[in-house]
Amino acid sequence: MTLSLLNDFYERLRKSTICFITQHYPLGFGDAVYRAKAFTDEKPFFVHAGGDVILSRGNMHLKRLINTFNELNASAVFLVDRVDDSKKIWCD
Repeated sequence: MTLSLLNDFYERLRKSTICFITQHYPLGFGDAVYRAKAFTDEKPFFVHAGGDVILSRGNMHLKRLINTFNELNASAVFLVDRVDDSKKIWCD
């Protein structure tokens, strides 16, 4: 991962429009993403679960996200990690 890729990611973020989608009933994450369809059309978008905060040393989660997306030429990327303690603060 090069610094230029990370800088490119943050530049894209700065140019982004951020909107919040509200679910009136808990119908799952897929429903929340589907509700954003009117805002995304066919453009690339990033989804962040508002109740989650990800802290990682050196922004490794973002580097993994970008690398996975680029390596797979993916339409979507979803990163998860198994942890022993769900109250763990740092993800590596």
